[in-house]
Amino acid sequence: RIIIDSMKAVDEPVFTVALADPWYREMLTITPTGRAVLAAEIDYMTLHPPERWLGGVRISADAPAWRWNNQANFVTLADRTT
Repeated sequence: RIIIDSMKAVDEPVFTVALADPWYREMLTITPTGRAVLAAEIDYMTLHPPERWLGGVRISADAPAWRWNNQANFVTLADRTT
């Protein structure tokens, strides 16, 4: 639920929500922005999601964006312009 709520708080939504009660019956529908994120045409972090912590690491839209590079088999700094 926390992840869904944080995904609702981005600049351009990656899905729309049909509210329901209880909350777990909500219907999520992917948006064109969400499809672009899934196709790796848009970096999700460019949508400015709320800051969060993962395993002691701060993940924030204004922090460096480290990504796994499959071609190099190494961690690299991502270009967020795409």
